[in-house]
Amino acid sequence: MSVMWSMEFLLVILANLVVDSNSFHSYAANPFKAENFAPSLSAEKADKVMTEFQEKTDDKLNELEDEIKNSQSLAESKITILETEMKKLANDTKSAVDSQLSSVRKVMDKIAEVCPNPSSLKGGKVLKSTGRHVGAQVQFQCTDGEKLAFTCLATGEWGAKSQCSQTYWENPPLGAYKLPSTFGPGSAVTFIAEPLGTGHMWSIFDFKKNGDDKADILLHTSIRTKIRSIVRNSRQNGHYGREERAHLSPFDIKVGQPFNFTAVLDKIGYKGYVNGDHYFDFKHRVKEMPQYVALRGQMKVNSMKVRI
Repeated sequence: MSVMWSMEFLLVILANLVVDSNSFHSYAANPFKAENFAPSLSAEKADKVMTEFQEKTDDKLNELEDEIKNSQSLAESKITILETEMKKLANDTKSAVDSQLSSVRKVMDKIAEVCPNPSSLKGGKVLKSTGRHVGAQVQFQCTDGEKLAFTCLATGEWGAKSQCSQTYWENPPLGAYKLPSTFGPGSAVTFIAEPLGTGHMWSIFDFKKNGDDKADILLHTSIRTKIRSIVRNSRQNGHYGREERAHLSPFDIKVGQPFNFTAVLDKIGYKGYVNGDHYFDFKHRVKEMPQYVALRGQMKVNSMKVRI
């Protein structure tokens, strides 16, 4: 009985093996072949492709670098042009503004002119002037060579402290001349003149309080050749005082002949000199400093010099 069971079991196993064997052969995979996984390109072609790719990449990079350089150069060129234009615009603007300011200053200076024309200053010549407004200055050269700077004051006069130490006129006409405001003790006026006409009585000059014809005369002098004398006097409130005369010999003043006359102001009065010789003294009757010297009478004045 046991033998029979064993045989049956063996037959079942064999039957199953047959079935499994057929099934295995039916569904078995294709055998593995290496050529199925080989690349489609050869190594030589792959290297060639990679080389061409690298060259194209380098070319593109070089083109890009050139474009960047060209763009940078163009930008720098435009910046340079812009900077040049901006500088030119700034210079043009500055020039225009300076021109406008100069025009405004000229107009303002013209409006603010208070002092006389510098060329009217006596005793020398104008070298340079900055205008005629208050604070303006004039470089002035006196006849003796001294150079001074005159300043225009708010009073409408050129600075009193900037006067030529010596003022000189050639062939001055008869009339009143304003003395420098610094004219005082130690100052002097010198004439070279010649008598005209009969020479009986003629005035040489007057030191006056102001330029008016009726102004007080601090020192009046006249030469009388017939009596060989120089007469001195003063006039106050329209009235002359007591005459003073000097009769000295020799009397070197003659009609038609030039002579030299100098009047020196000091603290006591006036000293008169004829051709360098001391001729008279005249004490102050009015303690004021003269502001004008007047030339009048029968005479021709060749020159007049004021020394401070």
